[in-house]
Amino acid sequence: MFQASELQTSMIETLEAVEIEKQKHHSTRMEALARLARLEVTNGELAKSLAREQWNLEVQVDQVAQLREEVELKKLAQDKYRRKLTKIQKTSAPPVDEIESLRRFKLEEEIIDAEYTLTCDRIVSLKDKVGFPVYD
Repeated sequence: MFQASELQTSMIETLEAVEIEKQKHHSTRMEALARLARLEVTNGELAKSLAREQWNLEVQVDQVAQLREEVELKKLAQDKYRRKLTKIQKTSAPPVDEIESLRRFKLEEEIIDAEYTLTCDRIVSLKDKVGFPVYD
C-alpha cells in the first residue's frame, strides 16, 4: 500500500505540476496575445503614417514638377526677352559714343553755317561800302 500512496502522491504532484504548467502556458499565451495586439496597433499606426507620408511625398513631387515647369517657362521668357533686347539694341538708337559724335558734328555744322552766314553778311556789307552791286 505504501507504493500506492507514493504513486498517488506522485500523481498529485504531477497533476499540480501540469496545472502550474497550464497556468504558465496560459499566462505566456496571454502575454503573447497582448504583445500581438500592441504590434497590430503599432502596425496600423505605421500603415497610416506611411500612407500620410506617401501622400505628402506625392504632393511635394507635384509641387516640384510645377516649380520645374514654372522655371522652364521663366527661362523661355527670359530667352525671349534677351532676344528681343538684342534685336532692339541692334535696331534702336546708336550707342552713346555715336550720339555724342553726331552732336559734335551737328554743332560743327551749325558753327560753319553761322560762320558762312557771317562771312556772307560781311561780304555784302563790304560791297555796299565799296559800291559794288550785290548779286545773290
